[in-house]
Amino acid sequence: MTLSVALAGAGERALVARLAQLYFHDFSEFDGEDVGPSGLYDIDWLDEYWQEPNAAYVFRVGGAIAGFCLVDQDTLLDGSENAIAEFFILRKYRGAGLGLQAARAVMAMRPGVWEASQIAANLPAQAFWRRVASTFSASTEQFIDDERWHGPVQQMV
Repeated sequence: MTLSVALAGAGERALVARLAQLYFHDFSEFDGEDVGPSGLYDIDWLDEYWQEPNAAYVFRVGGAIAGFCLVDQDTLLDGSENAIAEFFILRKYRGAGLGLQAARAVMAMRPGVWEASQIAANLPAQAFWRRVASTFSASTEQFIDDERWHGPVQQMV
């Protein structure tokens, strides 16, 4: 399977918004969020990822949509420059190493010190990001438990 990772253009906002609905559906298992009265999750904030320095990326496998990533600079750890805000791979493509490839590709597009944070309840995401961190020459993990965050944060250089 050939993976491509590309910066999402303005014409792909609706695509990312639809994928975000799937993402938050999956994520509700861990955070307990409900859909709104319209049957959709509230993602009014999504447009900020088409404004610098934030970014949205779309993943494709052989041309088929496979997921997305949102990146910002809202970091939790000293020294971090970029943060994975949201990361999603469609279930069909999970377990084949594409998530790791996609994460590394996004990080290669924006060199610097990266971090990825997971809520404490999301054990699968923690295992995934620990695998990603292990592929870097230097990485650390801290558990944050304060008003900003509750869960592990990996920092990768």
